[in-house]
Amino acid sequence: MTDTHAPHVFTANPPPIRGLFAKAEWLREGRLPATARAVMLTVVVFLGAALVFAALTPLRELVRAPGTIVPSGRPVSIEHLSGGRVTEVHVSEGMQVLAGELLARLDQPELTRQIAAARESLSQVEYRRSAIASVLGWLQHGASPQPVGPDAAAKVPGDAYADARHALFLARQQVISGQIATADRTIASLERARTIAMRRVEDQSDQVTRLSRLAAQGHIAEFTLFAATDRLGELSGELAASEVALARAVSDRQAQQARMAENALEHRETLLREAFELDEKARSLKNDLQGLQELRDALAIRAPRDGIIQHVAFPLPGEVIGPDTELFRLLPSSVSLMAEIRISPQDIGHVAVGDSVAMKLQTFDFRRFGGVSGRIESLSPTSVEQPDGTSHFRATIRLDDNRIGPEGDRRPIRPGMEVAAEIQTNTRTILQYILKPLDASLRAVLTER
Repeated sequence: MTDTHAPHVFTANPPPIRGLFAKAEWLREGRLPATARAVMLTVVVFLGAALVFAALTPLRELVRAPGTIVPSGRPVSIEHLSGGRVTEVHVSEGMQVLAGELLARLDQPELTRQIAAARESLSQVEYRRSAIASVLGWLQHGASPQPVGPDAAAKVPGDAYADARHALFLARQQVISGQIATADRTIASLERARTIAMRRVEDQSDQVTRLSRLAAQGHIAEFTLFAATDRLGELSGELAASEVALARAVSDRQAQQARMAENALEHRETLLREAFELDEKARSLKNDLQGLQELRDALAIRAPRDGIIQHVAFPLPGEVIGPDTELFRLLPSSVSLMAEIRISPQDIGHVAVGDSVAMKLQTFDFRRFGGVSGRIESLSPTSVEQPDGTSHFRATIRLDDNRIGPEGDRRPIRPGMEVAAEIQTNTRTILQYILKPLDASLRAVLTER
């Protein structure tokens, strides 16, 4: 009996087959072994390629640790030695400031009053000095000021004061000048009297000469000659008296002129001495005012260097602060930034000083701004215990750059920003990662008794 379900053996020369369905069935059964061989070959090639890829492709071994950006140096505490009342505040926390930039201004009422008094005193001294300089100018050029009325005096007080000083001097000089004019008139009268007396003496002398000749000829009595001679003596005495009076009048006039000149010199000397004293006083007041202004300028609190305002203790005007009270805390720009990360005790054995670190800042989108790199600068020798009972090792990372982001959109990195650090400790292939559990299991099994 023939088995109709026995498999058909596919041969190169097929037997005669009748019917299309029978022929298609014969061809399908012939293709099955070739497909199986192709699939098996594909699987073997894929597995081989995967093993090669896993054996040659390295993967980084990373230690991940959270951290915070911190400055490498301490912030600068800005204080004031004497304190005062806050009148102006020009900065707030987080502001970037330059060296010498005004941060705040204080005020001391007593110092303000002293400055106002010094300025008032200096103004009065300079006013008096200007007035004296005007009088000295008039004396030097011989000019006389015009009278100044009350309205004009109110408009130009310096000129009015100078006019008054010079007018007083001119009044004294006018008195002396009047006395000199009187002396001139007296001298003129005495000169006329002397001229008359001289002429009368000459006439009387001629008469005595004529009478002497007549007396010698006996034409007149001796008594007449004696009378004429006595008259000549009287007239000569009158002439001498007039000359003495004239000389005295001239002397008096010269004394008045000398007095007038001496009065002018004394007036000028007094003005010069007063001007010198006022100059000395003005210089002293200016020095005092400069010292007071320096004290007031010291009340203007300025940034000692470039940096960022980290803390503002007295932000409101009107607050009164005492001496040596911290007003601001400044983080200098010259201080480089560092990252302080917390490494788990399980990972500390794989970390060493000098390892490169890649960090992502939580506040910036990593896909847009990227990260920042650095190197481990120091590791704490012991672990740090946390209040919650956990512990960690502290590592300090020196940043390669204080800014982050692509060109054209660079952002500054600020202290206090949170970071996620990745430290590459080693490399391992994918195959080693896959075989690690098997290797650990075999080692454990092979070491059992």
